[in-house]
Amino acid sequence: MRTWSILITGAGSGVGAAMAAELAAAGHRVHVTDLDGAAAARVADAIVAAGHRATAAALDVTRADDVARTVEAAGRVD
Repeated sequence: MRTWSILITGAGSGVGAAMAAELAAAGHRVHVTDLDGAAAARVADAIVAAGHRATAAALDVTRADDVARTVEAAGRVD
């Protein structure tokens, strides 16, 4: 199985958090992002605690500099 490096916006709660958890459990590396960086970190911490790969970042998708910084920090994004 090919694994992906996936950046998910709005993943600090709700559907985004559920998607991050499911994709990580399937073996993919997830980059959990949200306007609320602390919420993103909580979701990523839970994913890592479950034995999967995740990072977290605060991200405002309306700011091009935020998006560029987040993608660069994530490294590979598929």
